[in-house]
Amino acid sequence: MKKFVALLLALTLVVVGVASAMASASQWVDVDLEGYKVVYLFNYNETVAMDTDGKTVTWGWDVFNNEYYAIGEATLWLSDEVAKEETYPHSKGAVAGRDPAWDVRYVISSTYVAGFEANEVVGNGSTLNVVPVDLTVEENTAFVYPVATKSHIVIGLLFAKVNVEEGYVQVELQYKDELYKDWGTTLTVYTTKAQLIDGSAANFELAEPISIEEELGGAPAVLVSIAGKVTYPTIFGPMWSTDKYGNLVPGRFFAYQDYFRFEKWVKTYRTNMTAALALVAD
Repeated sequence: MKKFVALLLALTLVVVGVASAMASASQWVDVDLEGYKVVYLFNYNETVAMDTDGKTVTWGWDVFNNEYYAIGEATLWLSDEVAKEETYPHSKGAVAGRDPAWDVRYVISSTYVAGFEANEVVGNGSTLNVVPVDLTVEENTAFVYPVATKSHIVIGLLFAKVNVEEGYVQVELQYKDELYKDWGTTLTVYTTKAQLIDGSAANFELAEPISIEEELGGAPAVLVSIAGKVTYPTIFGPMWSTDKYGNLVPGRFFAYQDYFRFEKWVKTYRTNMTAALALVAD
């Protein structure tokens, strides 16, 4: 078996034309953003699907922060041989014995919006992830955050749409195209950091307007968390193609981007949210 591989993100992957999950966000997101200034707090290209035939990752140890970090950024860990064995058609010739769509290994995992751990905000030891949303903007603004799974992949995007003209914020979730099933998601909004400790935050409906004055007490910023569950394929894309003789041959395989808190791009992403975090009341 080959050793685990890691994949360095290349912008050229978004133009291979394999599946819309590999393209720019505008090609797979159907959230209505008309009239909003869209603010990506991270490089979206870090979260597009990647070719599974990449380079081997190297991990380093940060002696100052006492933690591991990926020298090869935007890494993807998977067992190359095993994953492909489960994905390839299991017969030879012009007709596959099994539909490759049914050969893919699926994973069920819980989801969260990737951000700060509550422990980083209030020191309560909780690993609950929250993201700050600045409600003081002067024009309609949609902030975009990556949605991750407990199995460490980026599975979609969260949009916090601040409508200044009508005085509300609306949170919408969009999963990537190759998702098999969405088991439902709970949205929680915290108007103060203290609510992370006492648990007094309120739940709201996704994709529904939340009045900033009436329901959020005129808060200058809020913390948002989600809790959901999804089923997704470990590998997708054209599982096979046909050669000039009509025989099935392996195609290119793609997988979702991994998410690790201590990669450089994720650290930068959190840094980009510190100003909004400071606006959240204690």
